[in-house]
Amino acid sequence: MKKRTPVARPRPSDLDDDDWYEPDWPDGSSHAHGLNFLNLPGWVPLDRVRSIAAGDRWHAIRVPYDDGRCALRALQSYDVRIGPVIANELAGHVTFLIELHLLTVWNVHGTRLLRPGTMVEIPPPTTTHGKDVRWLVLPEKDGGTHPRDLKRALTGAPPATVRLPQPARTTRRRAPRSAGPRS
Repeated sequence: MKKRTPVARPRPSDLDDDDWYEPDWPDGSSHAHGLNFLNLPGWVPLDRVRSIAAGDRWHAIRVPYDDGRCALRALQSYDVRIGPVIANELAGHVTFLIELHLLTVWNVHGTRLLRPGTMVEIPPPTTTHGKDVRWLVLPEKDGGTHPRDLKRALTGAPPATVRLPQPARTTRRRAPRSAGPRS
């Protein structure tokens, strides 16, 4: 059995809420969890759950837990880009993080666009299981869910790229006209 060499980590008392530290490995990866920290945005905490204000880096749309899970499944079936999604089953909600420049108006019944400054709990990237705050979809440095796609997923409308089947047209064949009157 290989002996692991301990890695010096900052103690929680050494960290302020705004302090961030680099991953342990020079290539930025976490071999223990199979994650590549280089693809994560800088606002994702690496050590513990932190509260970050909505409206600074992204908009946050909060949805009831069951509706959020259904919307996520719908988004996955639409084959569209999906941005960060955080679930908290104990609190009963799913939060979709939407890029700032994409959202202008939000009015979907039963959901809530969190006001700028509302604190959102952001878990570390290794937290993907359990009933408390966790990632359903990890963030990446670029891209995210388009509000149009999320709205369609929440309202049950098909995505813009899917065409509904049209009813088959029935054409009547006319009887051939005769050249003259019948006798």
